[in-house]
Amino acid sequence: MQENLQHWLTDEKARDQFVIRAGSDTEFWTESFVQWSPLGTYLATVHRQGAQLWGGASTFNRLMRYAHPQVISTSHKCGEFLVVINIFNARMGKLMRDFKGNADDFTVGGTGSVTGVSWPIFRWGGKDDKCFVMIEKNVISIYETETFSLVDKKSLKVENVVDFSWSPIDPILSLHVPELGGRNQPARVSLVQIPGKEELRWKNLFSVSDCKMYRSNGDYLAVKVDRYTKIKKSTYTGFELFRIKERDIPIEVLELDNKNDKIIDFA
Repeated sequence: MQENLQHWLTDEKARDQFVIRAGSDTEFWTESFVQWSPLGTYLATVHRQGAQLWGGASTFNRLMRYAHPQVISTSHKCGEFLVVINIFNARMGKLMRDFKGNADDFTVGGTGSVTGVSWPIFRWGGKDDKCFVMIEKNVISIYETETFSLVDKKSLKVENVVDFSWSPIDPILSLHVPELGGRNQPARVSLVQIPGKEELRWKNLFSVSDCKMYRSNGDYLAVKVDRYTKIKKSTYTGFELFRIKERDIPIEVLELDNKNDKIIDFA
């Protein structure tokens, strides 16, 4: 059961929350300062190894740990949900680019679809890993790694995109958009050329319960599709094979003769 983070607001005597620290006598151990979030939802404590968040019922449970040695300051956004992604040059220890936003900015999928965070949020790819792609809500952003600037200074808008995959040898992205609107709008898999962002091939898929993309050497894109049966009480597995090296990228459909056979994984 999810913790009630606003439990203190239901206090019968309308008492507020406060923290008192007197010498070394502390009920909730901390090695440094403590800090409330702006709305009083969380209390942050600071330790040698990082920070911790507390909150919830009157017993005040530990909700989260963050590994970050030698914390000297903490800050909570007013919305209290903040995602910070830092990309460093590993050899020099230099910060190359950072990304900040609400958790909602990095939550993929739209109303009526599967929602959540597609991790990793960014993935390296392109020839010699000269680009990396970052997935955000309804947006695919492509950056080149020499200057860490946005390619063409503009992101690719893809409504409700939930996943993507790089070709291992070519600058081609495959994108997956799930079914929406009570399955009135089909799922969609598309291939996009980078950096021109040209859509090379696409296919709509109906009655899809799950979709996974895989490619080994770049000659094919195999899309594993778990489809519902007509009565929607079970699923069966099929494959859509995109022949990327052939003209116009033809698509081959592969299904097992016995639809009761369950495919657990593929490679």
